[in-house]
Amino acid sequence: MAEIHIQLLALRKELVAMTAVVDRMIDDARRVQTVGSTERRHEEPHQINTIVETATRLRVSRTTVYELIRSGDLKSIRIGGRRMITDSQINKYIEQLTTPS
Repeated sequence: MAEIHIQLLALRKELVAMTAVVDRMIDDARRVQTVGSTERRHEEPHQINTIVETATRLRVSRTTVYELIRSGDLKSIRIGGRRMITDSQINKYIEQLTTPS
């Protein structure tokens, strides 16, 4: 009987360890956001987004993102020949939309 009790305690210890591993994996998965084929972590400061990533975040088309840039509603930067939008500019644009006029 004592041997079974020892085995059960060992199994319980393994289960607790496995639960901790699964909990860490779940926490990591929550921090990772998939955009297109790239992964990025929420805690990265000054994230720079492509037009497609920005469109995905705003749930609009690429054309709408370009129109927002042309109108000045969404500020962007150029890196090489690519137009990019920072997280802070996306957040400012969203704040504009949610702020009562």
